[in-house]
Amino acid sequence: MQKTAGFFANLATFLAIIAVVLSVLFFPFAFLSAGVADVTADQELVIDLTSRHFIESDLLYAWLVNIFLSSESEPGNDSADDAMRAVLLDLPVEDQILISKLLLPRDWAAAEIKMNLNEAYAWLQGMVDFPYFSLHTKSLSESMTLIRADRVAQVLVDSWPACLPEVINRYQSGELSMADFLSDACKPREARAHEYLVNQLKESVMEMYTVLPDEVALLKDVDQEALDQANNARSTILQLYRLMTLGWLIPVFLLGIVMVLRIRSWRELGTWWGGPLLAAGIFTIPAGIFVPGLGVILLRVIERNTDQPAVRINLLRPLLLDLFTQARGMILLSSFILIFAGAFLLILVFGFLERKTQKLSVAKNLYVDKTAGIISDIKTSGSNQPLEEIKEDDTPSGMFG
Repeated sequence: MQKTAGFFANLATFLAIIAVVLSVLFFPFAFLSAGVADVTADQELVIDLTSRHFIESDLLYAWLVNIFLSSESEPGNDSADDAMRAVLLDLPVEDQILISKLLLPRDWAAAEIKMNLNEAYAWLQGMVDFPYFSLHTKSLSESMTLIRADRVAQVLVDSWPACLPEVINRYQSGELSMADFLSDACKPREARAHEYLVNQLKESVMEMYTVLPDEVALLKDVDQEALDQANNARSTILQLYRLMTLGWLIPVFLLGIVMVLRIRSWRELGTWWGGPLLAAGIFTIPAGIFVPGLGVILLRVIERNTDQPAVRINLLRPLLLDLFTQARGMILLSSFILIFAGAFLLILVFGFLERKTQKLSVAKNLYVDKTAGIISDIKTSGSNQPLEEIKEDDTPSGMFG
């Protein structure tokens, strides 16, 4: 029977040690994921960071212009508008970035980003069945001024190679249409021809803005298959979010197992909980410091699971790093709470409780010494009366007298 009891006691201790180790390992990951989930759920924060990084990133801004220029114009438009769009799209990256700041006002870009992100959160919250992402381009015609259009034309012409005067003469005489000229565009050497061409292009830019559609859909061909894929993606995202926010319950449950298996007193509570909580808090600090590294990992996951170019995906790096950095404060706060709780329990055990135990031990020793002295005095007093009779005849003293 004693062997069986000893076996189960050792087994309980072994299982408690495993639960303690797992809880210490789970706490950093739990608070790391909870911090990231808390930040990504903050809709206003995500919108603010995305707008700021999108506007500050020239390449991302140029990508927005690429979407704008790739949009279909209203029916009935001539080929000159399509040719102008094609020329703008074929510009070098640095020129496209420069023109992007002229074609699209930054206030408009920030408003469009906010609108589309609100649509994404509405879809995640189940308010809409499918996110309708779009760009409201019709309002851009009011923002395009002649000064900005002239600047766009200047940058465009300066990016072309030089050409012979005959080409410009053929265009001025009507032998070459605007579309034909733009298909093999070149920059005239004469100042008068250069000015004439800039004016022509300026008018084409203004005309391009007047025929813009009301909006450009970023997601097209929404069929039942697309709806099913969107619903599956939303379910996966929501399940992942719940797991990230409730992950801290796993190490707490493990500590509960430790309590059932081993804890029977305050001393054991401090021993079996204080040390693990202190260690978990210390291990959570590196998780908070290196949380931006999750952005790099997420970029790799996106790159492997999408068909987007790697260059475009890497444009999200500053945004993700900043977003995950916002979670650092919450993670570090959680680590300090764990450290404080663990240190408090350890101090309670090895400080106050240990001191109380020492006081009880001293009091016990004094009591034993005093009792032994009384018995010794009675024996040496020379009385032949038995000790039991003396105790019965003596009148109690003190609070019982």
